[in-house]
Order: sequence, then structure tokens, then C-alpha cells
Amino acid sequence: MAVADAKYKRTSHQDYPNADAYQMLAYCTRLGLRRGWLIYADLNGTEPAGSIVRNAGIELRVTSVNLGGTIEALHASVATLADELRQPATYQV
Repeated sequence: MAVADAKYKRTSHQDYPNADAYQMLAYCTRLGLRRGWLIYADLNGTEPAGSIVRNAGIELRVTSVNLGGTIEALHASVATLADELRQPATYQV
């Protein structure tokens, strides 16, 4: 089981909005999950990343799906994301 929240806005993993992180933390806490995904339309040139919420044991993954390329590139990006969503959380409680 996974939880992901897609945002149609630009951001970078260094400054993604706190409100988005708190929202994902609430989703993970409510569902009893150790990892949640924030998916943006664009990370403004930065690489996907993850961070652990201290004292909560929840990993927040931040990534993007490029909407500006070909339909084939979009399909490949979504397939890669789906593969990542299926992987177990790396953080052990």
C-alpha cells in the first residue's frame, strides 16, 4: 500500500512547501505507512530526494513527473514512478 499526493506546481526538494509535507505526514500517520510521496509537475532542475521526519519514523519522498516532453517520455516517467512506489520503504522503524 502506498500514499502519493500529486501537485500541479513547480518546486524543488530543498524548498517544497511545509503545508505539503504536513499534509503527507498526516496521510502516512492516518494510514499507518512509513513512506509517502509528494509528486510535483517539475522540481525546477533539482533531483528527486527523500527525508525522514524526525520522531515520526516516516520517510517523505519528493519527485516529479515531467509533463513537458513527448507522450512516450511521459509514459516512461510514470512507469518509473510506479516501480518506485512498489518498492518497500528504506527507513526502518
